[in-house]
Amino acid sequence: MPFLIPISWQCTNDQPTKGIYQKLAALESDAVPTLSFAPGFPAAGFRDCGPSVFAYGRTQADADAAADKLVALVESHEDDFDGRIYSPDDGVRHAMELAKSASKPIVIADTQDNPGAGGDS
Repeated sequence: MPFLIPISWQCTNDQPTKGIYQKLAALESDAVPTLSFAPGFPAAGFRDCGPSVFAYGRTQADADAAADKLVALVESHEDDFDGRIYSPDDGVRHAMELAKSASKPIVIADTQDNPGAGGDS
């Protein structure tokens, strides 16, 4: 696909990725039992690290048609993947403002650096 998706907007619990996966499931059928969307890992720093889709179908035409629909769906959400990234100072200020009325802890995380995959953050 012609764009990268920041890791911070790949969460399957949040839109637009959540909705994409819900619609993906609806596109699967007897003709296309497996359809997948991989948002990619833009921090990898190489050309082919972007989002991709793949499909397994009873026929090549079935798989191609389903993959094309999924590509169009993901591409229609390109602008929705453009969220705000805070500078460190702005992030702390925003967290402090949220903390004034929060009932749970406020967590500041550098998700773009993928600390969950073994980095020390």
